[in-house]
Amino acid sequence: MCSPLQAVVFFCIYAIILCSCIAVIWSHFGEVRASDELFIRIMDAASPLYRRAVSLLPPYLQVVHLTSTGGNGHEQNFDMGGIVAIVAAGVISSYLVLNFISKAMGMRGKAASMDQLRQIGNVPNVCKHYVHRGKAEDDIQEWLTDQPADDSHPRVAIVGMAGIGKTALGTSVINSIKALAHFWSGIFWLQSGAPGPDAVLAIIREIHRRMTEMFVDGPFVADREQAGLGVDDLVTRINNKLRRRSCLLVLDGVLDPKMLESVLKLRCALLVTSQVKGIFDNHVQFKRVEVLPLDFVSSRKLFLNLVPAAVQLKGVEELLQSCGGHPLALSIMGTLFQDAMRAEGAASAAAIDDLMAELRDPYCRLQMRIKSDVVLHSADVERHSNVSRCFDFALDALSWNERKVYMSLEALPIGFQSTIGELGTVWNLQDDQALQMAEKLERHFLIQREVCSEGSKTVPTLWVLHSLQHDYLKMLRVSAPQNVPQQ
Repeated sequence: MCSPLQAVVFFCIYAIILCSCIAVIWSHFGEVRASDELFIRIMDAASPLYRRAVSLLPPYLQVVHLTSTGGNGHEQNFDMGGIVAIVAAGVISSYLVLNFISKAMGMRGKAASMDQLRQIGNVPNVCKHYVHRGKAEDDIQEWLTDQPADDSHPRVAIVGMAGIGKTALGTSVINSIKALAHFWSGIFWLQSGAPGPDAVLAIIREIHRRMTEMFVDGPFVADREQAGLGVDDLVTRINNKLRRRSCLLVLDGVLDPKMLESVLKLRCALLVTSQVKGIFDNHVQFKRVEVLPLDFVSSRKLFLNLVPAAVQLKGVEELLQSCGGHPLALSIMGTLFQDAMRAEGAASAAAIDDLMAELRDPYCRLQMRIKSDVVLHSADVERHSNVSRCFDFALDALSWNERKVYMSLEALPIGFQSTIGELGTVWNLQDDQALQMAEKLERHFLIQREVCSEGSKTVPTLWVLHSLQHDYLKMLRVSAPQNVPQQ
């Protein structure tokens, strides 16, 4: 990208060329009065350039001559080649200067097409096996592209348990034609990473770096140095770059409330995904979408998008039900079936039988790793390598005592819906203490709340574990010394 000073110089040269073209045409075809000294001087100055341009044209364009009487009363010859040269210079320079100034002043940045917009912004592509979520996608897209009445910027959060498809949902929305056209200045997709003392500063620096590469603040402004700048200084510089631009910032996998507070100061649309529901409790400006497990029809569709031939295999539907509509688990299972079915004849049948036997074991099902080329974003490989690793990140947010309480839920039957009183019995806690603990686990999507009603009567809130979380607790019980921290 050029500097604004270069853009100003280029514009001045363009203005001189354009004025010269007008002066030459006027002098040959119009009435130039003696008082029009400026145009006469411009014409005289442009004559050598004019003659040089004509000499470069093909001979057949130089043989057609037009005669006119200029303002000085002398008859002047003006060839067709001159007309071609002047018109071509005007058209070409107009196109170049508009494109040049637009990019130099940073209104559209470097992206000249939607594909470049995705590439520069590091936006993941939509997986081929993705199953659309209908209303959730429509709501997010509407919230992001609608301008709030108070002239603020849209803030949207996608929340849900680990591996449930938050990144996939956000990717589908961002890759829509409507979103790409609305955020014409740029879309910036970043992976937030694990919380840490310097995590907030690191992510703000990365946002500043990317926008510095994409945009220029204004004439004679150089803004590339970050050394020694704090979060507030960087936020101010970023906001200067965002003036009069339509940008979207996507932060995937936010776990730190402090990071959320910092990015909320940015003057652009914001889309955040997180498996920690509680970090949005004090930010009412966020409109939230909670991603739920897929129903069986959608689960089957996702799996068959990966392995169309698996529909004929006996026992597959039982395995699909054991995943509980969890997209990551379904994707891992689908890619493993792809590998097993690549063999031929008896070898393929044996590989499929061995795989199905392993998948029936909850411990093996949680530990099987996803292929790297199926992961939506390269930064997700560590966090989403397998289902167990996904749940580990949520478990890390609990204290030692909270972890022990959570692991005791393994005693409940799969799919059992518990009241607070029943949870308190399992945890040996009073109802108010059990409610606080259940809400803490719910904020990290380690347990789900189900509010039911019968007509006008509201029944007590029920709490339930996802089937994969139940398997996860069994696995933790087997390997408790490695998963429960020492006092």
